[in-house]
Amino acid sequence: MYTDVHRVYEAALANGGALYRLETKSAAHYFRTRAHYYRKLLRSEIERRQKSPATAETKYDSIKISIDKEDPCLLRFTIQGSILEGALTGADGKPIEAPESSPMSEISESPDLLQEVPDELEEFAKGLLLNAKQEPK
Repeated sequence: MYTDVHRVYEAALANGGALYRLETKSAAHYFRTRAHYYRKLLRSEIERRQKSPATAETKYDSIKISIDKEDPCLLRFTIQGSILEGALTGADGKPIEAPESSPMSEISESPDLLQEVPDELEEFAKGLLLNAKQEPK
């Protein structure tokens, strides 16, 4: 059902962005709406599988879809957040390259870690409540 959207997203990722021209302004708006909804469906599925909404991230979340101001039939798929604006160096001051990765990739690739975090947070919260009850007012 969203095969066309998936194909455009994949092309944008593979090429560092993309332009997608549709026949009409309405078609461009409709496609953009479907693209956003497709991403929402993917995120919901990730949340369901991981049981952790805070870490649900799709590989398409870095893509911004905008309608060109001059040509309303043209959609721009721009990769956001992947460009470092500063100078990154090692401790020795020599330039280094930052690896491409997602902020949540370590968590989403480790399902055991996802299950451990809520237990640790629950214990931490219990400790806070216990301390708050013991403190004089």
